[in-house]
Amino acid sequence: DIKYKNIGYLEITSFYANTGEQFTKKLDELEKQNIKSLIIDLRDNPGGHLNQVDQIVEPFFKKGVVIYQVESNKKKTKIKTTRKDSRNYPVVILINENTASAAEIVTACFDENYSDITLVGRRTYGKGTIQKEVNLTSGSSYKYTTDKWLTSKGKWLDKATSGGIVPDVELDRYDVNDLNNTDLQLQKAVSILNEKNS
Repeated sequence: DIKYKNIGYLEITSFYANTGEQFTKKLDELEKQNIKSLIIDLRDNPGGHLNQVDQIVEPFFKKGVVIYQVESNKKKTKIKTTRKDSRNYPVVILINENTASAAEIVTACFDENYSDITLVGRRTYGKGTIQKEVNLTSGSSYKYTTDKWLTSKGKWLDKATSGGIVPDVELDRYDVNDLNNTDLQLQKAVSILNEKNS
């Protein structure tokens, strides 16, 4: 956890079966410390369990907001928030070219629905399909594509079309000439939120 002048920081490296629960717990801990804003770091997050997205997004939106849509055989199903809950403090999400799948769904939901959101980093991967994994008796497994996922407003972000989510502030993570390897994206996120908090 990083804390700068009432800024909370939460990094999600992948979406495991308990990620939503862990995120909610950490968010509660940060809010008890009276944070005024939040950085969610989704860089290099390849996705994972799609069912964890709802738990991460739920605390930030009122009931009935479309989180994402699933298109299967040209039929669309809208996945909506079910809790009566919402935050209104500024949020920055850090993304890059390896932010994919479930991590893109979270990013897109905030981008299209949250009142005070800034995306910082590089354009995301653009994985707009949902895959299922089948384990074979031989011990190997294979994945196959079953459906498309669309953003809450119905956009398909697959590489084949628009190709991912473009950040509000495009910036490389490191300066090749900086021997200290300063995280420029994180630094930018902090300066944006410090300005909003002041």
